[in-house]
Amino acid sequence: MVIAGTVTSICIDSGGRAAHERNYRVTILSDCISGRSNFEQDFYCEQIFPLYANVIGYQTLLQDMGVPLAEPHTPAAVSAG
Repeated sequence: MVIAGTVTSICIDSGGRAAHERNYRVTILSDCISGRSNFEQDFYCEQIFPLYANVIGYQTLLQDMGVPLAEPHTPAAVSAG
């Protein structure tokens, strides 16, 4: 199960734990969740989630799935006219 959303310390944590308890392999996308503070976000991603989940960024997930990553978009120059 791949988890993204908000709030890190409540919804993400409880959803991830419930999935783990039901024998799902849990992946939490650290750059697709948000906490109420930077400290909370970092603490959960570094100390709590690794106890029961794989914590990765969304680009790593896409690479693991074999999805080609798009080149960064560069806006076209606008000509004065």
